[in-house]
Amino acid sequence: MSIISLKNVTKHFIVREKRHIPLYRDVLNRFLKQKEQTVIKALEGIDLEIPKGEKVGVVGHNGAGKTTLMRIITGIYRPTSGEMHIRGHVAPFLQSGVQMAPTLAVIDNLKLYGAIIGLTRVQIERSKEQILQFAELEKFEYVPLQLLSRGMQQRLFYSVLYQTMHYRSSNIYIFDEALSAGDAHFTEKCKEFMASLRKTDKTILIVSHSKEWILNHCDRAILLQKGRIAMSGLPQDVMEQYDRDRLSRKSRAPLS
Repeated sequence: MSIISLKNVTKHFIVREKRHIPLYRDVLNRFLKQKEQTVIKALEGIDLEIPKGEKVGVVGHNGAGKTTLMRIITGIYRPTSGEMHIRGHVAPFLQSGVQMAPTLAVIDNLKLYGAIIGLTRVQIERSKEQILQFAELEKFEYVPLQLLSRGMQQRLFYSVLYQTMHYRSSNIYIFDEALSAGDAHFTEKCKEFMASLRKTDKTILIVSHSKEWILNHCDRAILLQKGRIAMSGLPQDVMEQYDRDRLSRKSRAPLS
């Protein structure tokens, strides 16, 4: 039985357009209660089965639908159509920052993210000093998060995952472009953490442009193109196709 199952999943976003239109058209739209809008098809017909313990890399060019797919699996977005079944608890680590409260202090964000991934207040209190130390943010405990660099912010949330792993019942981990936080020293910590997860029966999804991360930490990779799964297979084969697509796109790009 798959721990993550998506069948014909789509996700469309409706964008209300703000543009100058003739007065008669504006009056007619208001009378008919219509609005100028554009439908963005972020995902189309996604079929995906991931068994327990599999480590899956997700690659694709910007705008391919990677983050949208991760947000659907995490539960942040609901599919527009299709069926989805997630069997277990998801621990998300998203670069896009949906778990962040920029105006709150580092310590408050630590507690917030801990709660998001299922920790109790007692567990968070017991771990907060180790979290700050691992993230190398002891001196920034009461500094508003928005004053920290993106790398420092990523270190904080990565540290919450790492230092409290033994508390959680999470069996699915999602990393969306979140494995290169900070300098080389901290990156080594990230690699050690991923190596430890690699040996467990946890299910892991890694979204990354890094060939190293996909090849070293994944059993399988999928390539997204324009909201669809274009390829699924061995990481080496998928990354080779991804590189070919990238070179092809570069050759078609207009000269500046």
